[in-house]
Amino acid sequence: MKIREFEVLGCTTIDQAIEQMINAADKETTLISELSSVYVIVNYNSEKRLILRDWHRAAKGFIGNSVGPYPKAQLSAEELANDARIEAENEEWKKAKKRINLNRKIESCPPMEKNKEEWSNLLKQHKDKDFILNIFKYAENWARLMQLEISKGKKLSEIAESTSKEVNINGISEFEHSYAVLILSDTWKYGEDLINILKSSHLQQTK
Repeated sequence: MKIREFEVLGCTTIDQAIEQMINAADKETTLISELSSVYVIVNYNSEKRLILRDWHRAAKGFIGNSVGPYPKAQLSAEELANDARIEAENEEWKKAKKRINLNRKIESCPPMEKNKEEWSNLLKQHKDKDFILNIFKYAENWARLMQLEISKGKKLSEIAESTSKEVNINGISEFEHSYAVLILSDTWKYGEDLINILKSSHLQQTK
C-alpha cells in the first residue's frame, strides 16, 4: 500500500479534516497529514470517530503525536487512568502559569485603597479560618486589579466581572465570591459602587 502526504483544504474543524482524508483515501493508498502538530494517518476504512478521539489525546499530550489508521475501539483502564493523570498535571501547570502571571500583574497594581481599621477588624474576626483568609486575599487582589483598570480610564461597571474571573484561578465558589463582595462593600474605596453594580446586573439577568 502506498503512503502519500495529503493536503487538507477548506476545512474549519479537525473533524472535517479527518473526514476529508478518509474520503480521499482508497484501497491502495494510505494518507498522512499534519493537523495542528499531530500527524494523522488514515486508510479508506479508518473510523473517523476513533481517529478524532486519538487526535484529541495526542493534542493534549496523552499519547505520541501520530495517530491512526486503526486506533483501538476501547481504551484500557490503564490508558484512561494515564490520560486523566496527564490532564490533571496539565491543568495544574496551566494554573501555576496563570498564578505567576497574575502575581506579576498584581505587583504592578497600586495598593488597595481601603478602610484599614475596618479591614483589620474583619481580619481579626476570622484569623483562625484559613478559607475565609483566602477570600480576603481574593478580594484584595480583585480590588487592586480593578483599581489598575480604573486608573486606565475604564469604568467599574465595565471591568468588575472580567477582573473577578482573572483573579479566580483556584475556582472559588459563588458563596466565596459573594463574601468577597461583602468584604469590599465594607472596606474598599469603591465598594458601595461595586455592590450596586452587581445588584443591578443581577436584577437585569433575572428579568
